[in-house]
Amino acid sequence: ASWVIRVLGLLRAHMRLAISDGLIRKDPTESIRFPRRRKKGDVHPFTFQEVRWILHGRAEGARHPETGEELPAAEGLNPNYKDFFEVLFFTGMRPSEVTALRWDWVDFTRKSVSVKAGRVGGIEGPPKTPGSERELLMLNAEGAFARQKEKTYKAGGYVFLGPLGKPLEQTNLRNRIWYPALDRLGLRRRAMYQTRHTFITLALEAGESIHWVAAQAGHTSAQMIHKHYAKWIPNLTRQDGSAIMRRWDVILLAPQNGPPAVPQRKRVPARRRNPLISVVEARGLEPLTSWVRSTRSPS
Repeated sequence: ASWVIRVLGLLRAHMRLAISDGLIRKDPTESIRFPRRRKKGDVHPFTFQEVRWILHGRAEGARHPETGEELPAAEGLNPNYKDFFEVLFFTGMRPSEVTALRWDWVDFTRKSVSVKAGRVGGIEGPPKTPGSERELLMLNAEGAFARQKEKTYKAGGYVFLGPLGKPLEQTNLRNRIWYPALDRLGLRRRAMYQTRHTFITLALEAGESIHWVAAQAGHTSAQMIHKHYAKWIPNLTRQDGSAIMRRWDVILLAPQNGPPAVPQRKRVPARRRNPLISVVEARGLEPLTSWVRSTRSPS
């Protein structure tokens, strides 16, 4: 659609010039409507259960989370590319940022990753926006980086390499690895960029601070989070990644058979009842001042 819009725009500009020069009387492209441009910011994240299936496959007897229908066993991602997609799901990095990631920018001591470039169509350049150049936490992707270190670290270049020793290309990953995995699992096809939306929405649902999520994802302000992910924001409590890490641990540690375990919430002790309320309810009137004084603890 975007390519058609650009071509039609250029064509109409030439038609206007032809009219002004007296070559034609009417623009023949007036009746042509621009195709509807799909919104760039569409958010269609995966659920925790779907992420678990994508990374580990689906066991026999698993049930659909909404309909309860029993689903057949199915394989997930090609194991050779599982670490790449774990980094996408568990850090919120853009696919272009992960394909351009170099070992010099990975710090196992600080458990962090520095984003300094993006790679699209075989062309490498600066990140998408000024705020995209950042240092972020590995979080649950630490294991994926450790496994990948054994494969490509000695080469001293890119973290993720293809079978021929060259950097991964998004088009090949999408058509040969990503889409086939979704098809096997019976999941609706979605762009690999939805892994980033998945991280952000699940982090917000887990209770992470909007400002922390914005910094991790490379947004210049929390306003972007409010604009695109408002309905996934239940509260603002944490800002260290601990909440989303606990949720991802369910996927990393849970057995493959049966539904994933649900993290238990801490029980909040009940508030102690004010004795004044009991007196008012029992007597139907406010307690005497002398009684109030007698119930106060000595200073």
